[in-house]
Amino acid sequence: MPSHRRKFLKRAAVTGSLVGLAGCQGDGGDATPAETQTPEPGVEYEEVDAVSWLTLSREDNPGYYEEAQQAMGMLEEIGFQFDESVYESGQWVNTLFAKDYDIANIGWSNTVERLFPYYNLYFSFHSQYAGPDGGNFSNFVSDEYDQAVENFASEMDEDARQELAYRCQEILARNVPTAFTTHPSSLIAHNTEEFSGWDPMVGEWAYFNPTTLKSATRQAGDGTVVFATTAPPEQYPNFMSHTGPAAVFLHKLNYDPLVQMSTTGRPIAEGAAESWEVVDDTTIDVTLRSGMTWHDGEPVTPEDVKFTWDYATEHGIPYLASDIEPYESSEVTGENSIRFTLSNPFAGFIPVSMYRVPIIPQHVWEGVTAENDLDHPGQWENPDMTGSGPFRMVNYEPGNRIVFEKHADHYAAGEYDFDSIVYNIYGTNSTAVGDVINGNATFTQGLGYTDWQRAQNSDTAEAIENPSIQANGLFFNVNNEPFNDVLVRQAMAYALNRTEIAQTVHQGYAQPAKSPVAPANEGYHNPDVAAYEFSLQQARSLLEESGFRYEGDTLMKPVDWEPTTEYVSVSD
Repeated sequence: MPSHRRKFLKRAAVTGSLVGLAGCQGDGGDATPAETQTPEPGVEYEEVDAVSWLTLSREDNPGYYEEAQQAMGMLEEIGFQFDESVYESGQWVNTLFAKDYDIANIGWSNTVERLFPYYNLYFSFHSQYAGPDGGNFSNFVSDEYDQAVENFASEMDEDARQELAYRCQEILARNVPTAFTTHPSSLIAHNTEEFSGWDPMVGEWAYFNPTTLKSATRQAGDGTVVFATTAPPEQYPNFMSHTGPAAVFLHKLNYDPLVQMSTTGRPIAEGAAESWEVVDDTTIDVTLRSGMTWHDGEPVTPEDVKFTWDYATEHGIPYLASDIEPYESSEVTGENSIRFTLSNPFAGFIPVSMYRVPIIPQHVWEGVTAENDLDHPGQWENPDMTGSGPFRMVNYEPGNRIVFEKHADHYAAGEYDFDSIVYNIYGTNSTAVGDVINGNATFTQGLGYTDWQRAQNSDTAEAIENPSIQANGLFFNVNNEPFNDVLVRQAMAYALNRTEIAQTVHQGYAQPAKSPVAPANEGYHNPDVAAYEFSLQQARSLLEESGFRYEGDTLMKPVDWEPTTEYVSVSD
């Protein structure tokens, strides 16, 4: 790790004299050589401290790790040094939520419901989630942004909501709480000998979801679909304590949500809800599919739906907190109907909340805490996994495999051309893709280029590149100097060569990023926000505008440095 060197200098040089910055690699397309100003006379300077940088280990996420190495190298060209903390996922998550870093490079998961960019725009940048334990990893606080993103979340008109999403992205682009780097493609592969006809879903989970699984046509084999994955589910199998996208998608096999998602990311009436009607901004009527049964044969009722939402609200499910939060109450209005009342208008209630929160049986979960002397139902070990989903979990071997068998009485059972599905956990993507090629597994996802290319070159597998809705970036902790200055953050954004990162880290299977909303999200991506095209000279100029100076290639700042620009309004 770089050491924290600290020295104090007093300069009497001529203001504005020009010196070259040693060790620069290129000038980002600038036509003139890089030039910098010497320290101001009479101003006491000190060397800029090393910046603490949090990243995930190569084993846990090679993409994050490699992007971190590339980005740090680029930012060193404008004089920054770094103390890098490389952690495995558990410690990384704890440090991330403690906000114990100057910069953290992370990305959002590439799941289909993120096409409604509530998480990317609201949860990640609203001031409500700044501070310890919140998901605003930049600690960005702006009344202007809060108002814009609240209006976005509550706007029920689609065109007006798009304009508000654009405004949110513009505020973020001008203030740069996060310097976005790439939108990596989702690299996925499937075996072609046993199943055909796949209709992949947008995003990372192209095959492992109830909608896509219906599209597979069996050509051979014993009727078992095997998903080869390196992602063990987090806090599984208790639904009330689950975390992470893997557990969310596993629960979609065992439990029915009210709505399912089309392969292009639109809510469709293929879940437990036969239909729904938005009565007004805070009222939604839902009609349940008739004749549904739980895995144990009991009928699924609107009382179960009401119980689920009341139960989740009462006890809380941290991973689904933002999905549950808009729910105020519900009322059973008929034999198969229920009315939801929201505490405030939330445009994402149908595409996000009703998709992510499945129905659980009242006759199984009611009384669990008292009967088992628990503080929270999420503490229930070996929970009864009775659900109403198209498949039922019949075997769980932590760290190894999870087996589901078809629920023969499910309303869509006849649409699945196989009888069981296995979530098989591998140690490496290389082994997983090898089993896809040799026929021991049906599909895999989350591949690096090398493994994906092996499938592409195989006669028994097909490799696909799915449109990415993921966004990776550098989250600046704006509570820490010097990242409390917009100009410093903009300077770092200019110093990143995103095209080079996309080429070297992702072998070209990524797009340079300038927004938390990827271009593949055509409904909400703002194409007109500032891109901060690579320019070391522009980066240095912004640092100097903020008061920084260079001594040779050493970046210096006034001892009494204060931020020049703490916020840039889009209304100015």
